[in-house]
Amino acid sequence: MTASILETNVEAVLFDLDGTLMDTPRAIAEQLVAAVQQVTGRRPAVVEAQELVGRPLPVLCAMLARLEPHSALVGEVVEVYRRLYRTEVVPAAASLVFPGVLEGLARLRKHGVTLAVVTSKQSDSARLILEASGMAAYFTTVVGVDDTVLPKPHPDPALLALERLGVDSRAAVFVGDTAHDIGTAGAVPMRAIAVTYGVGTASGLQALQPHGIASEFGAVVDLILSFTPHELRQN
Repeated sequence: MTASILETNVEAVLFDLDGTLMDTPRAIAEQLVAAVQQVTGRRPAVVEAQELVGRPLPVLCAMLARLEPHSALVGEVVEVYRRLYRTEVVPAAASLVFPGVLEGLARLRKHGVTLAVVTSKQSDSARLILEASGMAAYFTTVVGVDDTVLPKPHPDPALLALERLGVDSRAAVFVGDTAHDIGTAGAVPMRAIAVTYGVGTASGLQALQPHGIASEFGAVVDLILSFTPHELRQN
């Protein structure tokens, strides 16, 4: 990461969704297990599913069901999961937002920072839960796994979000809870903040050398604003 990147004021923040803005990994994992069991008869452990959250859904379902990636059964698992997601996870969305997130997003917007979501979810699923959670209005754009050919940790999803926002990568930060998120930031390259309250462990994330680590969302906002002009931080 060059000095010019580190010294550039932050104009935009790209957020991962699951495990970063919302405490959804366990809820998602439970429905993934139910979908795999319904289609294949196999019942994986919830913790096994939770460790895979953050990967593109077809890949995740194939791994969890122990199926070949192009198996027709993978498509069935995906469809069952998507139905369960809408009926079981989305209705609970407001209760799954991490503490301090709504206030933190409002604070960032007040300071003129533009916000986006970059997720391994399908874009329609991401927008659905953002609307249900009350967060949708804070985000200028949402990039889902279906918006680029290559998913995180490839840089394309982040680059697409930056293109839509009209912001240079040097003026942006990626916030996420997994190695894929931090890897995406490194591939762009752009600054990264890792959060330890999601899927990733503090030690594992620290080893990836992000530019900041936060154990709660208020600390994420403080780190972001530490990169912004002094006069903005006075407001």
